[in-house]
Amino acid sequence: MTGSNNPSRRPLLAGVDFGTGGRKITVVDLDGHVVGEGSAEYATRFPRPGWAEQNPADWYPAMCAVFAGLAERGVPLRRVAAVAFDGSTHNAVLLDGAMRPVRDTIMWTDQRSTAECAQLQTACGEKIFKTAFQTPAPTWTLPQMMWLARHEPDVLKRTEHLLFVKDYVRYQLTGVAATDTIEAQGTLFYDFNNMKWSEALAALGGISPSV
Repeated sequence: MTGSNNPSRRPLLAGVDFGTGGRKITVVDLDGHVVGEGSAEYATRFPRPGWAEQNPADWYPAMCAVFAGLAERGVPLRRVAAVAFDGSTHNAVLLDGAMRPVRDTIMWTDQRSTAECAQLQTACGEKIFKTAFQTPAPTWTLPQMMWLARHEPDVLKRTEHLLFVKDYVRYQLTGVAATDTIEAQGTLFYDFNNMKWSEALAALGGISPSV
């Protein structure tokens, strides 16, 4: 048996899930049978009540550790033909011009921007809903950016790129910086009517759509 007819040579697929508390990797064959799986945790910090942050530097090593463990258990990673990423959404990674994180990531469970959400809802809640198809909540990026503009303005001055957890690790692997419409919706400054970034809504958070 040779090529794709030989089970020992058939391509494998890997799925990498970036959960809120850890990373899980599952390797399957083309029939969907699990060949191997593993997981690794990373820390969430809680600097104050209602706050939750993670260090972006923890994610890539956690993924590598899981892949290394799979290899040690005999999973033939050389046969992996494609890797797909998913994960907890709306955790913004703020990056400088060299694609280095400028601060720890504020997680989707963080509640520090409650006051900013109330301000947004009062000032332009209807406009936001009609544009971004969401209502202001601490989960979304826009109120988090407003909080940073008030309390850590230097962070936004240094921010030149914005990605999300799975996007950032994918960038580390491929050098390609990109996201998807699900993450875009969670920013609260994506115009779903015209399928483009909203300059007006982004400006509320003190950032440019070019980020």
